[in-house]
Amino acid sequence: LHSGDVPEAPVRFPADEMASVKRDLAVVAGLWPDVAAEVARCLDGAPWDVPEAPELVLSPGDFTPSQVLLLDGRSPAVVDLDTLCWADPAQDLGRYLGQLALLTAKAGDPAPGDTVECLAAELVGGYVEASTRQTPAPPAPERIAFFMSTTLARAALNSCRQLKSHRLELALSLLGYIYPRPDA
Repeated sequence: LHSGDVPEAPVRFPADEMASVKRDLAVVAGLWPDVAAEVARCLDGAPWDVPEAPELVLSPGDFTPSQVLLLDGRSPAVVDLDTLCWADPAQDLGRYLGQLALLTAKAGDPAPGDTVECLAAELVGGYVEASTRQTPAPPAPERIAFFMSTTLARAALNSCRQLKSHRLELALSLLGYIYPRPDA
């Protein structure tokens, strides 16, 4: 891209995330109503009225750890840009951290939430440092948590459809960590 070039790409909003999760919930509810109800309960504490982002950035659209390659062992590169879009910067950070939480839990980390909190601080700090904006500000933690929760909810629902009960349980436990229910 040259200075001043603005790539054409769709715009994604938090409402799009909510709609996607609700569609997935409806699909799962048809066959596994108990699972859909549990995912919905885990999301009860999520801020579903997240306002639009104060700014949009060019985003990979579905940023996960598997889409980062280390070239020459040091320089990171992002691959798989088929869902490129303009979005809230918190979307990439939340999706990445949601997937990272699943990976650490799957690897047997006894406290994946704590590990992800430490990694989140580093990731957000690196994001701000690498930002080309004049006055980079980190995305609000509640916005990142919102996108983490939608990522984990979709992971739980997809795991259910794929009959991967262990991954389903991991995703549900992590969702409960982000938005603990008062009755839990």
